[in-house]
Amino acid sequence: MAMDEFKIAAMDEHGYQVNYARLRESKAAYEVGGLRLSLEDIEHGILRANRGHPYIPGTQFASNDPRLDLVISEPDMRIQFALNCASRSCPPIRAYTAEGINTQLDMAGRGFVDTEIRIDHDKSELHTSAIFNWYNIDFGGKEGVIDFIIKHLPDDDRRAWIQDNQEALKLRYDPYNWGLNLLGDD
Repeated sequence: MAMDEFKIAAMDEHGYQVNYARLRESKAAYEVGGLRLSLEDIEHGILRANRGHPYIPGTQFASNDPRLDLVISEPDMRIQFALNCASRSCPPIRAYTAEGINTQLDMAGRGFVDTEIRIDHDKSELHTSAIFNWYNIDFGGKEGVIDFIIKHLPDDDRRAWIQDNQEALKLRYDPYNWGLNLLGDD
């Protein structure tokens, strides 16, 4: 995905020891089609239908911004599992193609959900990635998050338990590890 390549290039320019949270603050941007685009612009402006950053009020692009022409009409929740921020808690980097994007996004969502949930049966808690908390508006709130997880889990005991306990289920979000995900770095 071009956005991942953008992050890698920006990290190379600013030094690989900078994590994504600091890279976001660096205002690294490229000119694309005559328009300046940062990582934040691509994620929150274009791919999330100009919903803006989840913790900063307002939209990413103002009403007169020419980049609004690039905004998709409805965000696809699966995109959150295709974006990689180079941090340890991020989904893995994968290659995506226009021809296979739907299948590839389904696989990314399924893979992430399968590895990122834990169930505490005694407390009726579903533990999952902070991504579901940050972007819960994109998923349609708590019910939407749970529905997404059910849909993307394999047909196994976890899925059945979540379906059977959906009403009483409490969502718990794991701390996000912003440490830089370097190969061979334990």
